[in-house]
Amino acid sequence: MKTLILAIQDHAGPQAAALLKHTQAAGILSWADCTRTKLSDFRDYLNDTVAISSVHTYLAVFKSILGRYEEEVDIPCKNFRDVLKAKNDHPVKAYLTMGELERLERVETKSDKERFVLACFIVSAYTGMRISDTLRVEPENILNGYLNYVSVKTKIHATVPCRERIPAYIKEIRTSKVRISEAGYNKAIRRLCKRADISERVKVRRGGIDAVKEKWECVSSHTARISFCSNLSALEVPILEVKQMAGHSSTAMTERYIANGAIKISDKALAFFQ
Repeated sequence: MKTLILAIQDHAGPQAAALLKHTQAAGILSWADCTRTKLSDFRDYLNDTVAISSVHTYLAVFKSILGRYEEEVDIPCKNFRDVLKAKNDHPVKAYLTMGELERLERVETKSDKERFVLACFIVSAYTGMRISDTLRVEPENILNGYLNYVSVKTKIHATVPCRERIPAYIKEIRTSKVRISEAGYNKAIRRLCKRADISERVKVRRGGIDAVKEKWECVSSHTARISFCSNLSALEVPILEVKQMAGHSSTAMTERYIANGAIKISDKALAFFQ
């Protein structure tokens, strides 16, 4: 029987590499992992990380692969076609406030893996770097209090004011021997956030469904960059500056990273509603 990974490689065409990356990020490594919960996580992960046109493409390709093999393998989620329907609504995201990030920095880590994940998340949350960038940047990228780097994904040059502790975190990342999957990373950061009592009840919308959860349950690697953009937005930093620091190709992309609760209305504008 062909494995899920081989099936994707054989039938996903030019989307194979990216589709493998996204399924593995959702913890889907085998046919047995195609449960309703994990397929929903996969759909929501796509909604959070790629353009809506790409969401439709990846879901369509993955559904066709599952459909091709559904009579040969045991797929736990029998109604996978319904679960993997693309939703045109925009997910409501949670982000960590500056106070919550400070609590997270103080949390006790219990393994090298947790220390590595915490360092990556904090660097990303305070610099806007993608995880792929945090793994490549060097202490030498910091000069006169500013972090300068070129995004691996977009090739855009970004310059970000650097907090005092960031160089130490970058050094820790560079010297660590830890290697971890995105699914493992997400489990670790949620565990750390729960330990830091980041438990505010938040309402989120994913895949067309509203839910109320404790905030730690909603955290993933992507939350760091959402927190970066959202906190700067709450501080009324112009979106063009946020875009540049986050290494985005457009302000439209930056807007997708700003959680609704971080949008701040000026006192002058509030007078309109009084």
